[in-house]
Amino acid sequence: MTLSKNLNIFFIRFFLFIIFIICYKYIDFYPDWLSYQEIYKLNGSYLKDSSLDFVFTGIIDLFILFNIDYFLFRFFLLILVIFFYSKILILLDTKEKILFFFLNFIFIYFQIRQGLALSFFYYYYLKNKNLIFKYLALFTHFMSIIPFFFETLNKKIKFIISVILISFILFTNISEILFTILIQNYNGRLDANMGNNETSIIKSIIIPVLFLFLFNNVKQKTTLHFILFSLLLLVLFYHLYFKLYFFIPNVLINGLFRYSLVYISICVLTKKIKISWITIFIAFVILFKDIYSSQII
Repeated sequence: MTLSKNLNIFFIRFFLFIIFIICYKYIDFYPDWLSYQEIYKLNGSYLKDSSLDFVFTGIIDLFILFNIDYFLFRFFLLILVIFFYSKILILLDTKEKILFFFLNFIFIYFQIRQGLALSFFYYYYLKNKNLIFKYLALFTHFMSIIPFFFETLNKKIKFIISVILISFILFTNISEILFTILIQNYNGRLDANMGNNETSIIKSIIIPVLFLFLFNNVKQKTTLHFILFSLLLLVLFYHLYFKLYFFIPNVLINGLFRYSLVYISICVLTKKIKISWITIFIAFVILFKDIYSSQII
């Protein structure tokens, strides 16, 4: 490795760490910090009972075994995430670096379990599709990775899984099953309304429109692209026309936005998106909304 590349990696990691020091002013007030603190105190029992995130709960078990406190646990995860993200950023050009950083800022510093899973998954794309990283990602945060994991499967396996899923939808009470799963994972948040009118307009009209613009810049469109694009349109028209007829919980809309951020990030890594300064500015606006609405500032 050349001296210039070593310096590049050093400055990227230094920059990421300095941003963390700034974020630390707010991080212990952030809901994700507090919720995982409670999970850590309970030895990860909540995640063990309601998820398939064996890698993440294994890390919790290891730290608890050595009686390490929660702050050091989070600090270790942050160092690990910064290590992988710096490896990724070093391979991108200037505009790609900036866009990728804005898209993943929340994942790097605040959504720590999802950030760790994504760092593994992004690294999978950069290490000649190394399966170890793909499965590490899947079982660190199963729900955030599964749609993108499905995209990496070959066509025959996709077809078989699709047939099973369609059969499941046709021959089971899917709505009741999904609602039960959501209740288990997001108890207390499903009945939240869209918020005040200003927040509602930003979340349900402006943000979907910005995401749709980003999606329009993708060069090679996949099945997942069209699914996410259609769901963003649904959120947009839901607020404009259909809000009186059915209810979409906040947690599902936020989940769609998170999936969209990851999808665009993968398009950056695979060189499948046209990047301009307008694209970067839009990603920054989405980031600012995320920081504001997530109670970070």
